[in-house]
Amino acid sequence: MEMHHIPTHHHPETATLQMDYTTVKHLLSEAEMNQQQQQINLAATESALLAAQSQHAAAKLAYDESSMKVERLKSQFREQIMEEGLRQSCRWNDMYFTLVAWKKEHDGDTTVPCDPKSSEEVKKLNRWVINQRTAYKYFMNGDKKHIKEHRIDALNKIGFIWSVTDQCWENNFDELRRHHAEHGSFDITHKQNRKLATFVSRLRTAMNHKKEGLVQQELTQEKIDR
Repeated sequence: MEMHHIPTHHHPETATLQMDYTTVKHLLSEAEMNQQQQQINLAATESALLAAQSQHAAAKLAYDESSMKVERLKSQFREQIMEEGLRQSCRWNDMYFTLVAWKKEHDGDTTVPCDPKSSEEVKKLNRWVINQRTAYKYFMNGDKKHIKEHRIDALNKIGFIWSVTDQCWENNFDELRRHHAEHGSFDITHKQNRKLATFVSRLRTAMNHKKEGLVQQELTQEKIDR
């Protein structure tokens, strides 16, 4: 009896699946190897980052210490220049030490108030003080020929008042804070304290003008924040 060979038919989809399986297996193997390499790279990078952060912290500390030293030496240098300047024999120094003596005799005052009945010496010192304030305004606006920097330092050292208006504002503000701490309110009648009541009234008026967009040189943002 003749045997007939029955041909085997491979379904085309089976071959495709077999090829896809082999391809994916190969790609997976490559991806896993790449993942391992990237993990090694990441660990190395993290190690380098930690080292860099440590170096940055050390460099920042060294820079801060260096900056502090520079500022300290600058201050010492300016102090030496100031002291050397004050040792010179000149009219400015004479008036300066007259002011130092005035301050010592008048409870720390450096404004040197005077009136028509004041002595000529007091009037002379008062004019000198006013001239220093004027020179300082020029200095702050870039015109530095009217007063030298070491003289400004010398005046600052004795607590010189560069602006009487600002000083009055500060005094009133300090008094207002004390009143609020004691009474818990900013409401002050003229009967209680005429000067402070006027100060509060002017503050409120200035605040209202500020809200309306009007320029208020007296009430700066720094004062508002306080």
